[in-house]
Amino acid sequence: MTRAVACLIALLSMACAHSPEQTFFALSAQSGSALSSRPLKVELRRAGLPGYLDRPHIVRRATAERLDLGGDDRWGAPLDEMVGATLAENLSQ
Repeated sequence: MTRAVACLIALLSMACAHSPEQTFFALSAQSGSALSSRPLKVELRRAGLPGYLDRPHIVRRATAERLDLGGDDRWGAPLDEMVGATLAENLSQ
């Protein structure tokens, strides 16, 4: 009986523990030098991403065949929206 009570107390104390804080990441444009040619007209459409990247977790390639989710690392916004906005900002520079 005392062993069962000790196990119950241990389980309850672990249940009260909190998970680590999540870390959020965003994409940012890279500054570059402007080209010295005539201005180009570019139409940017919605960027397409592979389905395995369409998630809030950051996905990292562990090997050629294996992917790892980034634990508590998450994107700060939907990845397809950040890719499109960042690409547009890079192209406008």
